[in-house]
Amino acid sequence: MKKIFISSFLLTLTFVTACKRDFFEAPPPLDLATPVSFSLDIMPIFKANCYGSGCHNTGTVPDLSEGNAYDQLTQLGYVDTTNAEGSKIYIRITDANKPMPPGGTMPGEETNKILAWIKQGAKND
Repeated sequence: MKKIFISSFLLTLTFVTACKRDFFEAPPPLDLATPVSFSLDIMPIFKANCYGSGCHNTGTVPDLSEGNAYDQLTQLGYVDTTNAEGSKIYIRITDANKPMPPGGTMPGEETNKILAWIKQGAKND
């Protein structure tokens, strides 16, 4: 009985310490009143998480490097302004099983900015 208790305790301890803190925090509320700029708000997110890390550079699909990202996202169907939550880019960055970037999930503030940008019409500004 003592071995079962100790094993259960260690298993629980391992689970709790392995969890990320941001997993338990709810993302900030989605703010659609504040305009989101592709060049000022979205590109820095892609630079930090996508093409800047060496994943979605020139020659990859989608190419999220500066000068190519907007056309790649809109022309290849990664953005759906009529169903923002159903946009391929939003689904990929919020996927619990295979999140993008591969190293872990983006902070809720960044995913909300991308969602707000899509809901605001995904303008190239």
